[in-house]
Amino acid sequence: MKVPNESVETLERDARAVFAQYRHIFPTFEDAEYFAMLPLSARDRDLILKRTYELDTEVALAKAEWLESVSPK
Repeated sequence: MKVPNESVETLERDARAVFAQYRHIFPTFEDAEYFAMLPLSARDRDLILKRTYELDTEVALAKAEWLESVSPK
């Protein structure tokens, strides 16, 4: 089965937009591309990205606190 060119172009454009806007969440373009392929509504996509950012922030804060507690003073 061959995918129509406009679908491929749309997917590529959407993936680049997601990666550009959420580069701090997606370490690679391929990750953003996979996310862009998911059949999500705009609302669901925003909720997932917002929660992912919150979790990343929480992990970074916990890691910083842990490093501060174990570093020699």
